[in-house]
Amino acid sequence: MARASLDALGLDRLVWMPTGNPRYRRPAAASAAHRLAMLRLALAGEPRHVIDARELDNPVAKSA
Repeated sequence: MARASLDALGLDRLVWMPTGNPRYRRPAAASAAHRLAMLRLALAGEPRHVIDARELDNPVAKSA
């Protein structure tokens, strides 16, 4: 779906932003490091897909 969106919309890249642990919901079952690793594996070989991990580095997003 992401690849099709890039092509259909004529985009140069698609930015993925995994979330931290916002206060409005329970923390994710997987740690931030594991979610980031899974996303990197999923996007391997896709040069137009970029990961922006700033939410994972945000101390407010990390607190539960």
